[in-house]
Amino acid sequence: MASYNPMSYHNGSVWPHDNSLIAAGLYRYGHAAAAGQIARALFAAAQTYPQERLPELYCGFARQEATEDAPVAYPVSCGPQAWAVAALPLIVRAVLGLRVESETGAIVVSPALPDWLNEITIRDLAIRGRHGSLTVQRSGHDYSVESDGIEVELRPA
Repeated sequence: MASYNPMSYHNGSVWPHDNSLIAAGLYRYGHAAAAGQIARALFAAAQTYPQERLPELYCGFARQEATEDAPVAYPVSCGPQAWAVAALPLIVRAVLGLRVESETGAIVVSPALPDWLNEITIRDLAIRGRHGSLTVQRSGHDYSVESDGIEVELRPA
């Protein structure tokens, strides 16, 4: 696109918050492979920042395939910022297919873990007045769920 500029605030920068919403939507509508690519990129970017906290935005320069380069910082990006901090928990929720059914109050997981992730554990999870931990693990094409303090129902994605 002619107006693309990787250092432009709105015409080339990468916003973790927006990308997490895109990934969550892709997971919800069954496009797990595409969503997993976004999730992988955001988790990789987070690992390059202090305390693995994503900033408000970073520059949209292409990554070098052969290196583990860090995103180019946007000069006046806020970090941490609330909506950027919320990006990774939203992706975890989407990957797990974690939801509460409004009619029954049942806590349901329908996991679709990306190929680079085989297990997720959430500690101190609070849902509808219940507290506990949740572990979802993949073995081949099957998933297992362990939880304490929270009853969780496993359903296919």
